[in-house]
Amino acid sequence: MSEQEDSRPIDVRIMAIYDELTASERRLAAVVMEAQTNLASFTAGELAAKADISNATAARFFKRLGYASYNDARMHARQAEDW
Repeated sequence: MSEQEDSRPIDVRIMAIYDELTASERRLAAVVMEAQTNLASFTAGELAAKADISNATAARFFKRLGYASYNDARMHARQAEDW
């Protein structure tokens, strides 16, 4: 993945693979998109609970989006907020 792709916001990453997501992942995608402006305020467990999915499914979802972990996604979200 190029650096330009790595810098894509989370909503762009989600839309790029949306058709490939499972029903559980789509529920999490909706929660993440709704919380996008303050994503860094939530833990992975809180997001998983809101989407009614397991923490393991949430972890796989963020990896599918190209993040090393949810914390990596949070870091990117914080940087976007700072921008």
